[in-house]
Amino acid sequence: MIPMTAMLWIGVVFFTVLGMRRGWKKELWTLGLLVSVVFSILQLDGWFRHVILRFMSMSHLFALEAMILALVYFMAHLLIRSAAAQSANLSNGWRKRLLTLLWGGLLGGMNGYLFFTALWYLLDIHLYPFAPLITAPGPDTASAAAFLQLPLLGWTGGPFEVLLFGIVATISYAWIRL
Repeated sequence: MIPMTAMLWIGVVFFTVLGMRRGWKKELWTLGLLVSVVFSILQLDGWFRHVILRFMSMSHLFALEAMILALVYFMAHLLIRSAAAQSANLSNGWRKRLLTLLWGGLLGGMNGYLFFTALWYLLDIHLYPFAPLITAPGPDTASAAAFLQLPLLGWTGGPFEVLLFGIVATISYAWIRL
């Protein structure tokens, strides 16, 4: 069985490549949408559990929340036009293309990390509803230790928000300087 941490990092690498293709401006918009959706899902989780759980099983509730997360993320990718054609334009300087590639990859990796940690968090709070296929990590495994360090567990403050603010400020400065 593949550990959850391996799946997390495979997803982050995939989303990094996707971010490099799309460009940092589109990934920044997607990051904003993803942060707002994850925040909304976490805030409405109590309502989901008390109102909708009466009519649904835990696996259906997980599927509903995961589909909302995935739908918003992929709709953001469809609605915000791809920057692959713009980055391939030879009239842009090499420095601007390189910055678009690097910042797009960084923000794409952040999007992937946030997306897959949100899915992992939803799996955990719903007690791993697909138990034969996806099981909770053992207590002494690397996946269990990694889960305790996810930024979603400390969503309301701390170093994650400072890091996010620093990255957004750096991107804004780089965008102004171009």
